[in-house]
Amino acid sequence: MSINNHNNQATCRVLAYDKHQQHYMGAVADISPNRLALLSSTHIQPDTILELQLQCDDRRPGLNGVYLGTRVMWCEVQDGAYWAELRIISVEQKTRQRLAQLRAISSLDAPDITSLTA
Repeated sequence: MSINNHNNQATCRVLAYDKHQQHYMGAVADISPNRLALLSSTHIQPDTILELQLQCDDRRPGLNGVYLGTRVMWCEVQDGAYWAELRIISVEQKTRQRLAQLRAISSLDAPDITSLTA
């Protein structure tokens, strides 16, 4: 855990899991109100609908189990890893607030592609 954001809060790496299959999807490289950028070790088929669970790698209380529906917009390989853009299509208002909190404390430096396993 490091401290490098504007609030001097401890940052975390945000991980994404498929809620239904309990499968690790990858590390979140960017979060915005309407989309996520995901770095994965496997290809994710475009137009796939995924219900994701986001959590901090340090399992921070109150910010784990952030659930949202997404649609994979594109996925392409670069430098041995897969980058995907996911559009957020379903999220409750209270989840949007938690998503904003995750964005504020997440370390959004590109995750190391050699450590894509959870």
